[in-house]
Amino acid sequence: MGSYPAGILMGLGLAFLQTFSCFSSRRFMAVVAASPLVLLSVSHVQMGLISLAILALSPVSVADLHAAWRPAAEAAGFYLMGQWCLFRALREQPASRISPLLGLKVVVLALMSVVWAKGSLSARQWLGVSLSASSAWFLNEIGGRLSPRVLVSVAGAVTGYALSDLHVVRVVQALESAPGSASLTGMAMSYLLCGMAGVPFACRGVGRSFRVWRHALPFTLSWLGSIWRCSLPVFARLAWSWETSSNRAAA
Repeated sequence: MGSYPAGILMGLGLAFLQTFSCFSSRRFMAVVAASPLVLLSVSHVQMGLISLAILALSPVSVADLHAAWRPAAEAAGFYLMGQWCLFRALREQPASRISPLLGLKVVVLALMSVVWAKGSLSARQWLGVSLSASSAWFLNEIGGRLSPRVLVSVAGAVTGYALSDLHVVRVVQALESAPGSASLTGMAMSYLLCGMAGVPFACRGVGRSFRVWRHALPFTLSWLGSIWRCSLPVFARLAWSWETSSNRAAA
């Protein structure tokens, strides 16, 4: 029972950080008057620098990292697709309308797990998926229906995030035998690749003023904090669960 208060607090912390990151991204585009691509590139260069510092302090060897680069690159690609779609949606609607809909990622992950990974969910898990879907539907109806273009952007965001999560699990599995935290190392690898992809865009033109980098920092820290604080235990458990299922099937 003692773990429930900690779990509730973690969930509230995740909700706060992700909501704050959405508000920060919309504020960035309003104050800086820049396109979503500017925030996407600048913020992920910042995340990539933080990730580089984490990898530099990690005890993982170069050989271990080499084994996980491909799934890490795939995770980064799908994640950037999701971020781009999210920023497109936030450009047209306030964060209070978009942030709750990100919970639909649970629905997408459940469907992918059942259809592609041939997994199974318990009745309680399907209930949780149903509650996530119905909550998103009610929130959309109460606030007024969103335009089809915004809904497509939200669908692209949650699909990109879900596909990224599934590939991060593969990264964690590839790093299981490596020293240190496989989850933290895998996430750092993915965000480092995102940062490398963002460098040409972040430094284009005048190289972006200090004001642009400063206004991007609240989004960078809140988004990265929410992902690393609350997602890593989930990825670790998913990797362990999938590995256990594979071993049982092989036996």
